[in-house]
Amino acid sequence: MDELPFGVKVTQDKHLQVALSEIANRNYHITSQELADKTKYFAFQDQGASERIHREIQSLDLSAIRRTKRRALISAVIRMLHR
Repeated sequence: MDELPFGVKVTQDKHLQVALSEIANRNYHITSQELADKTKYFAFQDQGASERIHREIQSLDLSAIRRTKRRALISAVIRMLHR
């Protein structure tokens, strides 16, 4: 957790309540520093990313891909979604 590029980092249970209270007091908005850090890692900001990813996954013709490659592709997609 110490190596997350931006956002609130909590490494001890006793700090979790304080961090959650601070976030709630900001009405769940990110700070200007968090926004600056975020823009270093994400070039685009839109609300359609999940929809585009879903459309691309649905358009894949998995039957044309060999079983081994199909499993590897599915595993890679799952790993990307759980990052």
